[in-house]
Amino acid sequence: FKQSLGLGKCQCLDIQAQKNWVWCVLEAFHEVLQARRIHPGIRWKEAQSLAAQIVKWFVETAKNRSSLSRHAA
Repeated sequence: FKQSLGLGKCQCLDIQAQKNWVWCVLEAFHEVLQARRIHPGIRWKEAQSLAAQIVKWFVETAKNRSSLSRHAA
């Protein structure tokens, strides 16, 4: 499991950073699986690319919301 998901690549020494890394990896894996469920027959690499676009959109949206709420206060 650890090797398949690349969890060993985490270079963080802080336990909270390691937990965050694991959470991010699992969320990314989940997005790839979702992409493959929505688009049957899609290749794994294509599903990874699609998942990356989706995650990027979510991250940018969250940053924009955070930025907006700071400016509104």
